[in-house]
Amino acid sequence: MPIQSPKTIVLVADHGSARFFRANGHGRGLDLAAEMRFDHPRGQDIMADRPGRAFDSKGDHRHAMEPSTDPARVVEEKSARQVAER
Repeated sequence: MPIQSPKTIVLVADHGSARFFRANGHGRGLDLAAEMRFDHPRGQDIMADRPGRAFDSKGDHRHAMEPSTDPARVVEEKSARQVAER
């Protein structure tokens, strides 16, 4: 029974896409196996509204509230999960 050589997949990814290449063996190059594209919204479109306002605990002053998470990071993490699942 012949021993099968291990399969090697090379991932090349950036903010907008991910490409999976299959190695053909030592010195034989790579073939494109799959490709994913991500349509990320622009940062200004994610947070188009002004931040919410809140009163200080003492006094009548108001201040802007910071979002609890970075919306751009949430979008990037979702894309990373999709790549990992693939």
